[in-house]
Amino acid sequence: MRADGSDALKLLASATIGGSVAIPDLTKAGYRLMGGRVVPTSHGSGFMLMYDNDKGSRLVMLTRRMKVDQDKQMVASDQRDIRAWSWASNGLGYSLVGAIGSDDLHPIADEIRSQI
Repeated sequence: MRADGSDALKLLASATIGGSVAIPDLTKAGYRLMGGRVVPTSHGSGFMLMYDNDKGSRLVMLTRRMKVDQDKQMVASDQRDIRAWSWASNGLGYSLVGAIGSDDLHPIADEIRSQI
């Protein structure tokens, strides 16, 4: 679903996850919302949001309901050129993933945490 339907996007995300889901605004970090969609995970349905910036860099945020580890501190991970920060809060799990440096990704993940 395209970002121009942000109200519908929020409703779809909330229905998928089973509770109120925030759509983070990353414009302060230079990223704009492209859109979102329902995605399968090994733990049930999740919701993916995609952002991009003027340089063509893209970030993806995945949200899903957590059965265990419902509140978990942020942890970093990487695989080749892809970096991620993941955490859980109030029963929802979040991952922010992108092909940018971990030092650049971490403050964006913090911004998301402040909005959810």
